[in-house]
Formats: sequence, C-alpha cells, structure tokens
Amino acid sequence: MGDADAVPLEWSPRRQPARTGLAGTLRWVWEAVMNVIALIVSFVFFLGGLFLMYLAATLTAFQAETFIAGILCVALSFGLPIHWLHKFD
Repeated sequence: MGDADAVPLEWSPRRQPARTGLAGTLRWVWEAVMNVIALIVSFVFFLGGLFLMYLAATLTAFQAETFIAGILCVALSFGLPIHWLHKFD
C-alpha cells in the first residue's frame, strides 16, 4: 500500500500536537510549574490537617471542631491533586 491509500488520522484528545517553538515550550514549563505548586499546596494542607488533629487532642475546648477541620484538610489534600494536576496519557 502506498501513501495514497493511507487513511488520514482524525483528531483525538489523546493525540496532541507536538510542542514546538517558544509557545509550546512556555506552555510545557507553565504546566510543570503548576503541577509543582499544586503538590506543594496539597502537602501544606496535609501537614496542616495532621497538626489540627494533634492540636485537637491537646485542647480543652472545641476538640471535635478542630479534629473535624483536620480530617477535612487531609481529605482536601488528597482531592486537590486529582482535580488540579495535569492528566497524562
């Protein structure tokens, strides 16, 4: 079969165009920076949630509210990367 018989490829969201030129490079760098920022924010929420759960054990008032806030922060730290990070094939 020659090139004339080849079926042209249709566009697919999984097949992205090659990143060439300055604009493609800047987009790639921006996505990488945003991934790092998302991971840092998630890590801060995780450590903050652990601290709130520790703090709830030492408080005399508002123990339940502080512990629930800690659980929510930890849950948020696991949920943020799912929605923020770039999905790779």
